[in-house]
Amino acid sequence: MGALTKEDVKEIIDEAIENKVKDFYINREEHYQHHQFVKSFIELMQTSRKTAMRVIIGSATVAVIGLVVAGFWGRIRAFMGG
Repeated sequence: MGALTKEDVKEIIDEAIENKVKDFYINREEHYQHHQFVKSFIELMQTSRKTAMRVIIGSATVAVIGLVVAGFWGRIRAFMGG
């Protein structure tokens, strides 16, 4: 075995680095697709939250109006003697 050349050293170092970092390799297209999925999921959750709040507020409003109408209806019936 003779002395190592600069190319031999470079090749050995490249192999060592490749072996160490291969677990950290990220497929760019797959990574981008994951970000797109997360983005669409966040948008869906924001839309769902807005819709849920509208339904809750709308239901509470209808319930309050219903109670007010029922109260007035009961007073009118009591006033009319019924």
